[in-house]
Amino acid sequence: MAWTFATSMPDEGIPASPCRTLLVAEDEAVFGLQLLQLMENVGWSVIGPAASITEAESLLMQARPDAAILNVRIGGTPVYPLADRLSG
Repeated sequence: MAWTFATSMPDEGIPASPCRTLLVAEDEAVFGLQLLQLMENVGWSVIGPAASITEAESLLMQARPDAAILNVRIGGTPVYPLADRLSG
């Protein structure tokens, strides 16, 4: 499994503030829920986990995350266009 990290905050790295919002996009339910729990435990407000690109895009219409953890392929579809949208 490969993941990519996208952030709307260039050159700042991974923010550690508990008031940051994180999008999780993962099509394997167990991994998605583990990421959700782990990131909430360290203070992130998590959007998702989204199990498809369509679901992730729908979540983006409701909120703009500060960062994202994205599985590189969700349902066999490359996630790079979504990562580009998040970083743009």
